[in-house]
Amino acid sequence: MYKDERKRTTNLKPSLSGYGVFEKPLKGELHQTKIYKEHNFWQYDLTKYKSFGPFSKNLKFSKTETKKLILLILKND
Repeated sequence: MYKDERKRTTNLKPSLSGYGVFEKPLKGELHQTKIYKEHNFWQYDLTKYKSFGPFSKNLKFSKTETKKLILLILKND
């Protein structure tokens, strides 16, 4: 889930296809992309070059709203 430049929750995504944009790991989290690329899995983040349309750079990842969505999904059988 993302927030726009006015800090409102939005259904917009960083890319039109939903691919090609990745959130960086937080401090202390595993940087999986970096690790795989260091082990010569050069294609690991290849989708960043295959996204359709422009990137929306004004969106910010929302931990709070993402958590709400995950908890809502988990309530379903």
